[in-house]
Amino acid sequence: VTTTAGDGSGNALFGVELSSGSTQKEFNNNNPIRWAVTVENTGQQNETISLEMVSNSTCTSPLSVEVDPNQVVLDSEDTEVVQVEVTVPEGTEAGEHCFTLEAVVTNAPPSQPASDSIQLHLTVPELHTCDAALNEASMSVDPGETLSNTVTFTNTGNADWTIRFDFSGSRNWISVVGGSTHLLPYNDGTGTVSFDFTVSPDDSMPANTEIPFSIDGYDDQSNICSADLTLILGQSHAADIDLQSTRISDVEPGTTVTTQVTVSNLGNGAETFSVGTSTVLGWTTSFETGTITLNGRHDTSGTSGSLTLSISAPQDALATDELLFTVSVSSSGGSTT
Repeated sequence: VTTTAGDGSGNALFGVELSSGSTQKEFNNNNPIRWAVTVENTGQQNETISLEMVSNSTCTSPLSVEVDPNQVVLDSEDTEVVQVEVTVPEGTEAGEHCFTLEAVVTNAPPSQPASDSIQLHLTVPELHTCDAALNEASMSVDPGETLSNTVTFTNTGNADWTIRFDFSGSRNWISVVGGSTHLLPYNDGTGTVSFDFTVSPDDSMPANTEIPFSIDGYDDQSNICSADLTLILGQSHAADIDLQSTRISDVEPGTTVTTQVTVSNLGNGAETFSVGTSTVLGWTTSFETGTITLNGRHDTSGTSGSLTLSISAPQDALATDELLFTVSVSSSGGSTT
């Protein structure tokens, strides 16, 4: 009696059949992959059955596969379950794999050969994973300044896939240069792609604040890998000045008049400001101190303060004189108001 392939083959005295409840499996990152294969003696004699993994042109795989045990001894109509096992190495390229298990009755006479085979299939799906690395993990940037950085994504998956640049953080200060998506090649596990981006902060937070950002790589919807960026915010420099009185009348020759000058720090950090006035021949101006130290505008107090400006008229001042004095405040950053 000759049976068709897949249903065992042999004769009335010797025969073997291989079967499995599931010949198709999908790799889910759990190793090893195992198939339970039932070996049945379909003949009428006690049989010694050899089991071997074989390859052919229609069923191949570069993965190493083993069967355990590789030999069974069965009486007629008896069965035994053997295990076929394969380990999928990390980074194995996505694709289809096929393995053939062949069973041969070794004690059958040459004139009455008996054998069977079964194909087992494994699908390795696309795996989207990556590592992210920054050229600079920490950046010091002043408000209004623009600095550049680069993130490099390395493909640790098993197929080419499109990666999208994104970021997360408390401020919208990051912009990608060029397109926000690129192909991340597999390249046998060594593929990389880089994105250039810029950081342009404002002064909406106090100077020296450390602001964390996450530089992210996405596939279609999911955040696949990230790198942490710390931005150290620099200082902005600005001030405002207010006079208690912008006009002083009836100044007697040889006398001194005073007025209050209020300075406000409009920058985002503590700063010492210099105050001064323009000069007029014969007249003198002075402050009790030439500097004032103020907290940044984000502080709850100490952001403004007052100084007394004294103006002294000479003894020969004319009654018809009308003079203009300019009061100024200068920051250490070079701005003058």
